[in-house]
Amino acid sequence: MKVLHKQRFQREEIQQHFHSIQVQFLTFLRRLDGKQQVLDKFIVDFNQFSDQFPDMREDDQTKEELHQRVDILSDELWEIAEDRKEQAVEERKKIMDSGWVEFSLEYLTSCAQQMMQSEIDKFKGTIQLVHDYYHAVDEKLIPEAPESNTVDLLTEDAELPDVERIADGAEPSDINSFSYPRLDDFFKKALKAQVVPDVLAQSAAADAGKKGGAKGKDAKKGGAPDPEEAKPESVYVKEMREAIKVEKSILRFRLTQVRNWALMRLKHQRELSLRIYQKLDDWIAVATKAENDAIEEVCDVVKDAIEE
Repeated sequence: MKVLHKQRFQREEIQQHFHSIQVQFLTFLRRLDGKQQVLDKFIVDFNQFSDQFPDMREDDQTKEELHQRVDILSDELWEIAEDRKEQAVEERKKIMDSGWVEFSLEYLTSCAQQMMQSEIDKFKGTIQLVHDYYHAVDEKLIPEAPESNTVDLLTEDAELPDVERIADGAEPSDINSFSYPRLDDFFKKALKAQVVPDVLAQSAAADAGKKGGAKGKDAKKGGAPDPEEAKPESVYVKEMREAIKVEKSILRFRLTQVRNWALMRLKHQRELSLRIYQKLDDWIAVATKAENDAIEEVCDVVKDAIEE
């Protein structure tokens, strides 16, 4: 329940994070620049020249000179727009390289690991309960619980594979091409937990040792062999084996469910990230086109004024 609560909290945090990224990026694209100052200076010089030399405005060489100045103005404005585009691309790259998405994927994988660990601990406890119950019913000595009765998925010396970073230009449709080796490693280790020690064999060996000692004494006394040696497995032993088998199948099912749930969330989160990054790239293209169209329109207006 705690892990699922953390997941709900993380899901809301991801939505808020991506929303703030988009708002901040749009604000960045709409920031002021120096194009208006360059245009204002050109207009002041243009009008000042027209006021001082009104008769020269109709001269062809004057028009040619003014057209050249408009071309220079266009180049300056284009250069500013190109710098803004490069800055926007760099800003998008910083967002992608921040590692926030990769960290959230690691966090989600860690939540899946905790859920798998809980399933393993519950399974081991259930198996111990089954052993104790059927040994008590069958009036056999209950074996001591092993020192290590669980499997630790995350040991201190474990080397966890790095989360694959989102490459620039990756498409949301390529989501299935990504791999999640950390989740796969946890799942494989978790499946090993279904290996249960055969307490029946241990109990039989202990009983055989005791009976062997008793036989030695009976042999000296000339006693007959114990008829219980050939006794078949009791119904309780068969029930215990069946119960353990059922618990193993339940463990496999629940571990698979956790793995599938985590895999679905990882893919969804990475796909959402790719869509956001693609949207930022589209916004850069739209903003650049809008600026270029505005520059062309301004230059066309000025050139028409020169000719008229």
